[in-house]
Amino acid sequence: MPPKSGPVPGSKIDADLIRALGGAPRTASRWRAMTAGIASVGVHGFLVVLVLLFAATASHLAKPAAAPPALVMDFQSPVYAPTAALARAPDASEPAAPVAAATDAQREALQQAADRALAAIRASAAPLSLSAHRVGRLGGTSRPIQVDFVGLKASNARRIVYVVDASGSLVGSFPQIVEELRRSLMKLDPRQQFGVVFFQRGDAVMVPPGGGLQPATPEALAEAVKWIDARMIPTGRSNPLAAIEAAMRLKPEIVFLLSADITGAGEYEISERQLIEAVDRLNPKDPETGIRPVRIQCVQFLDPDPAGTLERLATDHGGADGYRYLGRSELGLDRP
Repeated sequence: MPPKSGPVPGSKIDADLIRALGGAPRTASRWRAMTAGIASVGVHGFLVVLVLLFAATASHLAKPAAAPPALVMDFQSPVYAPTAALARAPDASEPAAPVAAATDAQREALQQAADRALAAIRASAAPLSLSAHRVGRLGGTSRPIQVDFVGLKASNARRIVYVVDASGSLVGSFPQIVEELRRSLMKLDPRQQFGVVFFQRGDAVMVPPGGGLQPATPEALAEAVKWIDARMIPTGRSNPLAAIEAAMRLKPEIVFLLSADITGAGEYEISERQLIEAVDRLNPKDPETGIRPVRIQCVQFLDPDPAGTLERLATDHGGADGYRYLGRSELGLDRP
């Protein structure tokens, strides 16, 4: 019997028939399987690399950040170190000793400038209350400074104003007043400031410059005394209120008020009540502490005052030790 006719396995006809029926030859199937395996290995390898990179990044981010170096600034011991010096490279030919000496000199100059600036700030500070001066020291200095005027004393006052009677009734005794004033002025410390205001008629006569207090330097004190000797001549009757107002505008810590007749007479006369009320308005008590901003000490000069106006004023504004009577006998004016 003759063999059945048909395609031979593995022949081209067999491969074409398989494709026509929607299949694939065995060779193509093996090639696709191999290609899929290689692709799978590549994808998985790529994923592994991504996982390793993510783990490394997370580990780096989890580490604590290094603390920045501490910067310490010492304002108590400033050092002169200009940044401009960094721009120039050091010259090996220059000796080291002169550079060190220059640095020391610059440091000393800077310290002196800082000291002057601090002194200026302290000098411009608002004055302390007089109650603080009584128990403290002037500007933190190691020694107290005392003001003395005809026996009245105040410790550690920085701003002092003298208000002095220059009415005509004092023509014969005015040289003694000027002498007492000179003695007090010449004892002031240069760290203090002073002003002098005379009253005659209804006016306030201020010793130049007069616009404010001036430092108690020897030159300023000598000029003030020279001006008083040359210009001040007692005349007429007087009213002290304008001079007291002018003194208070200078923002003193203590006022020395000297008069032979504080309420005056004639057209310039002022009653005791008017004077006391006016000074109370100019120098009121603090409602909480009961302390007045300015201490006013008073000198009754030449003859006693039967009304005791200056003594009452001193008690209210200057304390128990804020009054002094300087009579003719103490001045040597009652001798024959």
